[in-house]
Amino acid sequence: MKHRIGIFGGSFNPVHLGHLNIAETACREFNLQKVIFIPCKVSPFKTNNEPIQYISDQQRVDMLKLSIKGRSGFQISEIELNRGGISYSYDTIVEIKKSYPDSHLSFIIGTDSLLTLSKWYKIGALLNLCDFVTVERPRMDRIDEKSLGFSPELSKHLLLKAVRGRPMDISSSGIREKVARGLSLQGVVTPEVEKYISQHGLYRSCL
Repeated sequence: MKHRIGIFGGSFNPVHLGHLNIAETACREFNLQKVIFIPCKVSPFKTNNEPIQYISDQQRVDMLKLSIKGRSGFQISEIELNRGGISYSYDTIVEIKKSYPDSHLSFIIGTDSLLTLSKWYKIGALLNLCDFVTVERPRMDRIDEKSLGFSPELSKHLLLKAVRGRPMDISSSGIREKVARGLSLQGVVTPEVEKYISQHGLYRSCL
């Protein structure tokens, strides 16, 4: 049986407990032996392809390291940060396949990403390189396969690999706003990340 590796990309600005819950749920439900967190350089989904705002790439990596410390099977790759430019998932998976040629790659996404997956760069080729596993928000309605923009067969296949996550109403933008308002981050990020944000004075001017 092939080694199963989860690929989890995002801005992680900052990484929060919702991200960790998604990774843990994907590991459990899809029998992944490892999850690689990949912070992007420039998200292809942001307007005008703007670089990540408010903090440095290194600070995002630092907080990821603090969040996954002691969590078996979780690791970080800076492949997109090192490559620079727009972080297309296709380019990333092509590179990762070279490092793990005999492994089965599963790209971990949330509901919002599943709904826009048909618009991803080189999605047809990407679907031939890895499969996609979705961790849905618990209170969202079930997704209609007709809304995905793929053939009925492919849409059905993608939905078969969608599972419910734990109820966690957390977003990175909401965390940044909490910091700017001087509110506690207890229960939304790890204590280590909360301390890091405070010590480095991050997100204080995000309102």
